[in-house]
Amino acid sequence: MRLLLKALTTGCGMGPDKQPDLFLSAVEIHACFEENEIGNTPEEWFARVHPKDIEHLKTKITAHLEGHVHHFQDEHRMLHKDGTYRWMFGRGLAVRNPEGQASRMAGR
Repeated sequence: MRLLLKALTTGCGMGPDKQPDLFLSAVEIHACFEENEIGNTPEEWFARVHPKDIEHLKTKITAHLEGHVHHFQDEHRMLHKDGTYRWMFGRGLAVRNPEGQASRMAGR
């Protein structure tokens, strides 16, 4: 089941060192990267977003994580393995602790 979920989603959680831990299956699938060709940090993912889209994307993610919007949804360009940018539609939902703070986010 975990493998199936990983294949269908991109997710972010907190690793043992309380730093974000990211699995990028959607990026691997849509941009044709193999698992060993891409890292597992948010910086790795953000580095593949088109420079004209990055600030807007980060603003929308932050708005969701801070609870200003119910879910995350955005269209942005991602760098493909072949060096071109391709449009992606991303959506996600934060998992919140009892205090309402986001502890992880999953989506596609």
